[in-house]
Amino acid sequence: MSLMNSPGMPVDQQLPGASLLFDLPRMRKYVQTSFARPGQLSQLQVRYFEYVPGQSLRVQYRAEIGTYRYDLSAQLGFPEPDRQTLTLCSKLPKERSLARLPITKIFAEGNPCITWFPVDLGLPMLLRTDVEMADLLGMDSAGPTTRLGWKPGQRAALRFPEAFVKVYRDPAKALAASNALKVVGAHVPTAHHLHRNAEEGLVAQQLLNGSSILRNQSLDTVDEAAGFLAGLHDVAVQTADPNRTTPVHDPSAMLSALGEPIKMVQLVLPHLSDRLDTLVGNLEKDAPTPGATVLSHGDFHVGQFFRTHAGPKGQPKSELYVVDFDKLCLAGPALDVANYASTLMTGQPSDYDEMMTVSNRFCEVYPTKIDALPWYLAAGITRRIDRPVRRLEGDWSAQTETMLASAERCLVALR
Repeated sequence: MSLMNSPGMPVDQQLPGASLLFDLPRMRKYVQTSFARPGQLSQLQVRYFEYVPGQSLRVQYRAEIGTYRYDLSAQLGFPEPDRQTLTLCSKLPKERSLARLPITKIFAEGNPCITWFPVDLGLPMLLRTDVEMADLLGMDSAGPTTRLGWKPGQRAALRFPEAFVKVYRDPAKALAASNALKVVGAHVPTAHHLHRNAEEGLVAQQLLNGSSILRNQSLDTVDEAAGFLAGLHDVAVQTADPNRTTPVHDPSAMLSALGEPIKMVQLVLPHLSDRLDTLVGNLEKDAPTPGATVLSHGDFHVGQFFRTHAGPKGQPKSELYVVDFDKLCLAGPALDVANYASTLMTGQPSDYDEMMTVSNRFCEVYPTKIDALPWYLAAGITRRIDRPVRRLEGDWSAQTETMLASAERCLVALR
């Protein structure tokens, strides 16, 4: 699907080349040409994109070549790579390089460029060898590594033989993630903090052997989720974080976070602008008064659960852990509950009923009353309302409108 040619998506005259990056039939030619190994490109998909109108665009793709899948990105409007990145690119071993040139310039429509993972112009650390990264973290052993997650230009997650390593573009985010792990590590079941080199954007955590919980298991896991949250929310902040460095995420902070997703949807689907403005206006009008805060995960959803494998007889049994405390904050209890439920909203007609079933069950098993939950559900959906667009879901226009209608229904429950 070509996003720029889809109904409602304008062509950006100030960013020549933007339409090319979404024109998959044309991009296939450039992607195939840049690939360094034998094999014919059979499929090219947009996985996610970040777009600032008139300024920059970065698109993440998944390419299927032969029986393998590869990830790559194309970007436009970002600064040229610095000398250090170019030097690291030039030293990339052939066995790690998927491109004929580490940075493939497309000499058309603004000259965007293609890079294949691990080349990432925003994350040059990924070009380091396993041994170099381990040395920077003070780890005893290294490689080979497995990539578990990647958001181009922002962060990546790597599995080392004895640690889980997160790579951040922003050293401040690496430091915050490291500090958050130290705050919660002694109080809840999570992957413990091992090492960090915040200046280089590196944080190492305990390696857990097991598997993530899937979205369709959200209802099956809701009792355990409520139990975990009850334990986390009961941790005395002054004990876990005596210096009170954990940020506060109150309703006003949630409202501030709605600006970017609202602008994106209004750009591509202008016929929804009035409804979106009304929704935000109602969220502002109905925002609950900040009350008592608890230690909050900040991005709680079923994908943050990790169930370890049970060992042989006499060995440790299967356990449930919660990971990724990068957005640890102080907030009302409803934030985590609403995040868990509202992340079920993807724009499918059945999502609203599933979300309400999960949130109602939370209210039954959580030990205290959850105040203002409908408002938090509406705000949680609105914060994610641009997801169908940014992921180029099959019918992103209809899915976005379904999510909008669901947020509106949540606010009706307040009246």
